[in-house]
Amino acid sequence: MCWSHSADIQGKLRYSQSPVLPPSFVYGSAQQYGTSLHLEYKISSDWTATLIGQGSRELDDSSSLDIYPPPYTSSNSRARNYPFEYYVYGIEPRIDGKLFEAPGGSARLAVGGQYRRESFEQFEYVSNGDPPPPETLFNHVNSARHITSAYGELLVPIVGPNNSMALATATQDRFFGAL
Repeated sequence: MCWSHSADIQGKLRYSQSPVLPPSFVYGSAQQYGTSLHLEYKISSDWTATLIGQGSRELDDSSSLDIYPPPYTSSNSRARNYPFEYYVYGIEPRIDGKLFEAPGGSARLAVGGQYRRESFEQFEYVSNGDPPPPETLFNHVNSARHITSAYGELLVPIVGPNNSMALATATQDRFFGAL
């Protein structure tokens, strides 16, 4: 099992979009977490079942403060806050192993699938005035998707060390067929 965490990242930025207006102040932070689990079970000497699970989460927060003197705005300040969350979770079961001996080596089969879920949610809060009144929800985005897949792979080596050909021996290429 693997666990990873990146430390809280914070930053401050001061910029101006206009040579006339004073600069804006922007603050931000990001937190990311991730984990992975890999389980393997040996069914027989030639077959293995595997289960892989992964997940990650990101929490970001960004806010800005604009201070506008009259006559550019009726209030003295505008504050915005943009928090968002992003999640990814997935699970992948598979089974693989040897079927029979082909002319170039062991023929193998792998069968598996995957389920993955991603979600993203962002809010935008705005407050105008001096002192700023309570924040008002200005915009909200909420989106998710689910991805499912299945696969099968058949490996049948035709040329291998036991029945080498001139081209295969000279270049050490391995020829195989896959479906």
